[in-house]
Amino acid sequence: MKPSIADWPAVSIIIITKDRREDLDRCLESLRQVDYPGERLQIVIVEECDQPRDPGNVDYVVIPRENRGWGYARNIGIRHARHNLFVFTDDDCLFETNWLKELVSPLEGDIAGVSGGVLVKDANAVGCSEIVLGFPNGGLLRIHAAQGHIVDTTGMSTCNCLYKRAVFDRMGGFVDTRNTRGEDMEFAQRAVREFRFVFNPDAIVYHKPRGSLAKVFKWFVERGKSQFMISDYLKDRRRHLLYNLQNSMSLRLLLIVGLLAALGPWRWPVLMLLIPAYYLFILKRFAFQHHYLKRTDSLLMTPIVKIVMDVGMEIGRLLQVRHNLVTQIRRTGKRPEEVAQ
Repeated sequence: MKPSIADWPAVSIIIITKDRREDLDRCLESLRQVDYPGERLQIVIVEECDQPRDPGNVDYVVIPRENRGWGYARNIGIRHARHNLFVFTDDDCLFETNWLKELVSPLEGDIAGVSGGVLVKDANAVGCSEIVLGFPNGGLLRIHAAQGHIVDTTGMSTCNCLYKRAVFDRMGGFVDTRNTRGEDMEFAQRAVREFRFVFNPDAIVYHKPRGSLAKVFKWFVERGKSQFMISDYLKDRRRHLLYNLQNSMSLRLLLIVGLLAALGPWRWPVLMLLIPAYYLFILKRFAFQHHYLKRTDSLLMTPIVKIVMDVGMEIGRLLQVRHNLVTQIRRTGKRPEEVAQ
């Protein structure tokens, strides 16, 4: 029997945007094609801008250009949401027609939120590699791991997720991180301690890819900076910093250099073997993508994109560490080791 309109829960979709009108227009046009009862749907657009332009048929909220950040804007969207289910997505996403129904369908029992899958559409080899490597929201890597099943998760990215209002009533809103990314990760880390969330690989949105190595590099420099900046807002800050150290490319390179130095005259032949070995290792690790994408160019590009991501992330971390040290010196007039004494 076909479900009636009343069988589908009322949902508030919250989108924040800034200086991306063309992306927002495409996003809203795609939302209009989503198969969901219009009577059960509210769209909240929160735009930081100087010249407002109401796109129509939405609840349009304008905030001044104060660079308060994503968490601040999302909290404003929540305050304007009328319904008890909050769906978050980005202004540069497009949607499968069954996306919203798939996002709400797992809500039963103690499930308090659902995260959905993220792919790319009409992307070049670099864009496909981004999603294969798991960015954003786990990408194809996460969808492949789920093997078509709805599975429990601790990862809730505002690129594509749903929360019950009760989660925010209990946990409060997103932290106001100014221009630091990661407010959704911080909120999820708090919420999973008290609520159960699941991942549905069939609730698909298509995220706009960066599509070039230069843009990927810039993106990951910013991600690297945020990795350290968001730590100030995390309860388990020490664990987060340890994670960054364990994944530090600088430390890994120092280890490799030390090992090569110990090999003496054999170091150059070993190095010449390590480079293709690493490339082949990444090819094998992400070979599953061919089952989904049927693209050899994406497969061959994946190791290169991963290196660019890793380098960009590490440079971002190092830049932020340097910034923190300089700020501390200016504030105290002492170097960190002097403060410790």
